[in-house]
Amino acid sequence: MKSFKPLIIIFIFLLTGCVEKQILDDISILTGIGYDLTEENEVMGTVLIPIYETDQTINNETITDISEPNKDLVSTVQKKATDPIVLGSIENVIFHRDLAEQGIIQFIDGLQRDASVGTSLYIMVSEDPTVDILSGNYGNRSTSSYITNLLEHNMKRRDLPRTNLHVFLNDYYQQGKDPNLPIIGLSDGKLGITGVGILKKDKLASTIELRDLFFFKLLADHYTEGIFVLDLPDGESVSIMSIRSKKKINIDWNGDVPQINIKLKLNGALRDYTGAKVDDKLIATIQETFEGVLRTECLNLIKRFQEEKIDPFGYGFEVKTRKRGFDIKKWEDQYPDIPVTVNADVTIIERGVID
Repeated sequence: MKSFKPLIIIFIFLLTGCVEKQILDDISILTGIGYDLTEENEVMGTVLIPIYETDQTINNETITDISEPNKDLVSTVQKKATDPIVLGSIENVIFHRDLAEQGIIQFIDGLQRDASVGTSLYIMVSEDPTVDILSGNYGNRSTSSYITNLLEHNMKRRDLPRTNLHVFLNDYYQQGKDPNLPIIGLSDGKLGITGVGILKKDKLASTIELRDLFFFKLLADHYTEGIFVLDLPDGESVSIMSIRSKKKINIDWNGDVPQINIKLKLNGALRDYTGAKVDDKLIATIQETFEGVLRTECLNLIKRFQEEKIDPFGYGFEVKTRKRGFDIKKWEDQYPDIPVTVNADVTIIERGVID
């Protein structure tokens, strides 16, 4: 066996020598892609390339060209670049709303087949032209890093459900679930989250406004560091922070008709209260009021999606996996009329400094 070791070592060195080497100073590292629909109904693609200067500043270069859905945008814009463009560090892909309403999977298909592209990259929809977003100046960091940090912050500490290329593709190919994507937009030159888009297959079908994102995330994901401002019956308000949530879905059956029962459990801490001293009676009122708001708002969202025949919470998938032989093809006809109940259990575990 020892006689084979030198051969193995030589073989490894030969394989290493076959790998194409790329020097960072001689290539353009693409970090973002945007797709817009032109007035002529053509697709205009924009690629974002950060330029790192010697004084440690970052300039963002954008290159645009008309892109065909079945062709690689990077190959198209190569003729406009002074250095070879590589995809290995791509962080964000943005689709303008008009294009997202027509379908986006043909653009994403090339990304999922490229071994150099990581599945953790973020996909999103924009209210404004993506060329304007990618050309924007958002401080002393690269535009792609700014967008990435914006999404990650809102997913971890605010109301944006977790998503990336991997999650999107899983939802897209999953029977009984529709994918969702963040929506971003510009306001006075500042970039921010404006909502969440629900897709039917790969086409934007509905949007969730900011006021409903808290309840949407409760049903689609879970909280680890959430915050909610609750209006109380006496006109006062209280800020509940450090919200942690869990969700449990139970399925009951009436023959072949499922009934969905959702149980939400939330723990949180009080941080700000507009009234006087917090006592046990007030804590009970806060918990009861919050539970009522959760039941009402979450059920309203679910009923809305039933009317729109979209299933971002994956209830079809849940039903399919709970009963052997369930015909998922019947789900779309059943879904709008499926009985759904929502129960909430809120516990204030800390009164904070306001006590």
